Amino acid sequence: MNQTPTHHTEPSRLFESRAARLRNDSLSTATAVYQWEFSDAPGEDCYLSTSSDQPPRVHRGRHPAPTTRLSISLRDHLLLLSGQQDPLTTFTTGRLRLSDGQGNPLPFPAVQRLLLLLLVEWHVTPESIAAIEASGRKLDNVTEIQRVKDLSREEFERHFASCGQPVIVEGPVKRWRASSFTPHTLRDTFGELPMSIFVRPASTEPAPQTARPTASQERTTSGRTYVQMTLREYIDTVLLNPPPLAPGELPPYLTANSLDASLMELIEYPPFFRPEAFIRPKLWLGPSGTVSHVHRDLIDNFLAQVWGRKHLRLFSPDQSRFLYPRRVDGNPFYEASDVDVSAPDFEKFPELRHARHIDCELRPGEMIFLPAGWWHYVRALDMSFSVNFFAVNQTPRVLTSRGAQHSGGNAEA
Repeated sequence: MNQTPTHHTEPSRLFESRAARLRNDSLSTATAVYQWEFSDAPGEDCYLSTSSDQPPRVHRGRHPAPTTRLSISLRDHLLLLSGQQDPLTTFTTGRLRLSDGQGNPLPFPAVQRLLLLLLVEWHVTPESIAAIEASGRKLDNVTEIQRVKDLSREEFERHFASCGQPVIVEGPVKRWRASSFTPHTLRDTFGELPMSIFVRPASTEPAPQTARPTASQERTTSGRTYVQMTLREYIDTVLLNPPPLAPGELPPYLTANSLDASLMELIEYPPFFRPEAFIRPKLWLGPSGTVSHVHRDLIDNFLAQVWGRKHLRLFSPDQSRFLYPRRVDGNPFYEASDVDVSAPDFEKFPELRHARHIDCELRPGEMIFLPAGWWHYVRALDMSFSVNFFAVNQTPRVLTSRGAQHSGGNAEA
């Protein structure tokens, strides 16, 4: 398991080996200066320079005229470099701020390619997406999600991972320390941890508005609105005392917060992949009625349920042509759908009529494997505590089992 890096690690030294990844990319020939500014350790500031007449280089200190500024805490920066945190979530939760040389805010796509080259072990290509969707056509006869117990790693690989088929594994999460916690003990033990709470979707999303809790800070990133509060505040004001909701309104949702080191001792990594395959696990916490609208992750993903039940509606990768997909902020690992499967509008989205889906329920103590490319809609049926694991640092198993080698991919699990 990766260890959380300390503040004593010199960032520029860690950067130097990563910068070599840019040498064969067009980014390396564009004249630019990317300045990293550490809010909690300005003495560790460094910048990356690229130009057509010399290889990418990392320098200590501050450049007088950078083209792009990346403002982040040193701790979050080191978590990114060690693969324990992902850049998009760090940006959308407000912990990574981007601006041009004059201080004007920049969207995430302005640095996405750079960060992916520096941080991620494999990269999505049009060919890999086509291969993932082709694999879905072989699963036309799958009409329900299997539930299994005591699944070995070899059985998981042979029957599910290699063919890109979801499966619910019963029982493993019951062994976690987290399963012994209640909302009250979670609050009393970890209540001071800072959290980002999703309260309003982007205007292009099909989701309704959410209720607005009282919070110390509100931030809008990528068109979505988050509020910053402690775990104690969220549990007290939302989880234990859900706010009144207007018709069609959704409750505030603690979504995809990277687990703090103190919470890591409460969980275990899925036993089917190497721990190094995953970035830092994500915490999802909310009252009944929280929703994740239809989307797909182009990486293998495990969703573990600690408390409560969740209803999932799944669509095979080959159903993409019926789901009106769109990219969000140019994120290559994530695609959203314009449709609302809970209230389908067949006049606006006529192709949706042809989409085949599978419904299932994820219960406390269970874990579902969602192979790369599977579309999913998720609604909490009860107060819910979930953890998910994104295998960003390895190629999806359905691709490696076909003998396909994609950019940066690791064929070993």
